[in-house]
Amino acid sequence: MKSATLADDLTHVEIKARLNSGMEKLLHKDTVFWVVKPQIGREGISGLGTLLSGVYIELQPGAKGSKMDKYDLLDSPPLAPPDAKGIRVILDSKKAGQLSPGDPVLFRGYRVGSVETSTFDTQKRNISYQLFINAPYDRLVTNNVRFWKDSGIAVDLTSAGMRVEMGSLTTLLSGGVSFDVPEGLDLGQPVAPKTAFVLYDDQKSIQDSLYTDHIDYLMFFKDSVRGLQPGAPVEFRGIRLGTVSKVPFFAPNMRQTFNDDYRIPVLIRIEPERLKMQLGENADVVEHLWRIVETWFTRIAENRKPGHWCTVC
Repeated sequence: MKSATLADDLTHVEIKARLNSGMEKLLHKDTVFWVVKPQIGREGISGLGTLLSGVYIELQPGAKGSKMDKYDLLDSPPLAPPDAKGIRVILDSKKAGQLSPGDPVLFRGYRVGSVETSTFDTQKRNISYQLFINAPYDRLVTNNVRFWKDSGIAVDLTSAGMRVEMGSLTTLLSGGVSFDVPEGLDLGQPVAPKTAFVLYDDQKSIQDSLYTDHIDYLMFFKDSVRGLQPGAPVEFRGIRLGTVSKVPFFAPNMRQTFNDDYRIPVLIRIEPERLKMQLGENADVVEHLWRIVETWFTRIAENRKPGHWCTVC
């Protein structure tokens, strides 16, 4: 290394380095440089030798394209070499701190890749995570897969009770990201490198996102709505038909007087695709049940008990 100076725009540091004679063949467009220093990660401790020798720069030779005059210096070594067989995809999330470089990428509990980078996209105003999925598992990534944050433990609390699912010890301690094709979708088609996907909070929210068609209903409850939260299921004799959207719901043109007859407005959405998912594609059955549901919707508020889910009786 010859020198290190602050750039004219004060946004980064420019380092000038010199390679020994005959080493130019290591430089290509995909050559990678990074700083070697002591680091503590999920895979253990690395770079302890630099405590005595000092921090230095290491490179990974490239194979594609011609050499360049400028390269980006990474803060840590790449998790996969540029010529590794597999596919890189991008996950977009509105929340920071969901994933970290080195976190595992899982398919049905089996590790198939790793999280490489985490950056903030100023144009999209979200966090972008780059994942690398090793071959031959890259064939599992299609346009119909969904990715979700895997915390290692999932708790689902419904009117039927509580269900707890625990993953491997690795995901329980460090987390990670899982992907699969949701139930009801076909396998889909292969995707191109750097295809962007949405990172969901959990697997349950993925299934809910598949129901894009919905009909909104505004219900008025005369009893307490304590315990009724957005996301609660709307059911017909145990069959889920939709989801509670807002509790309470107030529109600009809504006017009510607070008195003994005041009723709390709750917005729910009925998702017809849930009927097809649970009862099949028999149109007669779906339409018949749908008529029953619409008939009974006027009685929801009367039959609901405080603290219970919104249910059609």
